Amino acid sequence: MKVRWEQLRTSYGRRGRVQLVAALLLLGVGPATAATTPPDPPLSKEDHTRIVYVIVANAAQVRRKVEVQRPTGIEVLMAALKVEAIDSYTKARIETVLRILPAIEQGQAEISTAENGAIVEIAGRLAASPTITTRIQLLDQVDAETQADGKYARFSGVNSGLIAAGRIISDGLTTIYSVDWVYTALVDSPARLIVHDGTSATSTEIGGGTTGDLARIWSLTKDVLASGVTGAMRGAASYYSAHLRGPSVAECATAKAIGDSVREIITRIE
Repeated sequence: MKVRWEQLRTSYGRRGRVQLVAALLLLGVGPATAATTPPDPPLSKEDHTRIVYVIVANAAQVRRKVEVQRPTGIEVLMAALKVEAIDSYTKARIETVLRILPAIEQGQAEISTAENGAIVEIAGRLAASPTITTRIQLLDQVDAETQADGKYARFSGVNSGLIAAGRIISDGLTTIYSVDWVYTALVDSPARLIVHDGTSATSTEIGGGTTGDLARIWSLTKDVLASGVTGAMRGAASYYSAHLRGPSVAECATAKAIGDSVREIITRIE
């Protein structure tokens, strides 16, 4: 399936009741008292945008709740559950991610050496691409290379992850992947933050009345996008390689993209 990157929101007596229940059972419908709580909705691109959005908007509070300097995605999400400012619906969706993400992380060890190498190669190509626009254009090239006879055609995780990544980017393009939005969200932080560059020793202070260096926020935004893309591929690859049951491949891709994205944000901030 090709990703279109360029198109990137009454009363009864006793006898009557018995007859009614019997009829319902024959139809495969249990009594009302046997009803169970419906399952959570599947994880979606909107969940990815919502959760990453909330982590950026509450970066200072989440960072304070994280107990280690370089947390995992799971640790960041668990910390977010302790932040009072994050709404109950978002926390419920975070809990949905946390129900499936540990198995996805464990399944990383089952990804073949060849597919892992392909994902690492794609991550390197993303890192070498200078802007969000060029990174999206690069993904169009990668998509072509997942088609028949392409260099990534045999990797189901890369292919399915790329599809999920396309949906994620399309949904978040005007918020979490917009440097203007990310910059504004961090400037509006009541607490002062230090944002580190991902490839150099440079950093900037932002929030708490400090405007900060836009270049460092630009770097952060680009790298959050790259983390989401490669996370989606790793989540999908884990689904196939570890033969995960329960969540769909799209949910696994989305959950891993969420975990890797929020980890990228919080490890860059202090």
